[in-house]
Amino acid sequence: MSRRNDKLRIPMMAKDACPGKMCARHRVGKRVVTVTAAPASPALLAPPVFSVGGVQYAFALHQDGAFFGRDGLIADGNFRPAQAGDVITLYGVGFGATTPAVPAGLVVASAAPLANPRVLFGDRPGEVLFGGLAPGAVGLYQFNVIVPPGISGDVSLSVTAGGATSRQSLRLTIAE
Repeated sequence: MSRRNDKLRIPMMAKDACPGKMCARHRVGKRVVTVTAAPASPALLAPPVFSVGGVQYAFALHQDGAFFGRDGLIADGNFRPAQAGDVITLYGVGFGATTPAVPAGLVVASAAPLANPRVLFGDRPGEVLFGGLAPGAVGLYQFNVIVPPGISGDVSLSVTAGGATSRQSLRLTIAE
């Protein structure tokens, strides 16, 4: 924790020990910061290299492994814009509890879905085929979503699950 970043992630299993109340205190310089547990604090994968011209693009994959984005978005990267009907894969962390529940820190053996995840492309919902913990990973959430019709350009992207919405300002390029 630093003066520039007052966010602290606590493993999912720790939230059960102190839901809704003070969970930890941390001294930052002369300040004491109190951390309160929350059931989810979601964020999609959006590495700094995907920030181009002041716009942060989401890390999103085509089914063949190419990235979603305009051609040439990043030098030497394999990018193609999304089109209505494409299935995209997004990744993230902090989306909360799944069914069945998976203890924090364990490799997920099989798909562990979230209850009613929602992905918005601008103001249009995509059809979520799967949203939950990714098999073979630890704490990594995967969302397989069909791009809705009627949108184009660099559209905003957000995911909601368990009542919590990703708060990033992310974009995804969709062709006409």
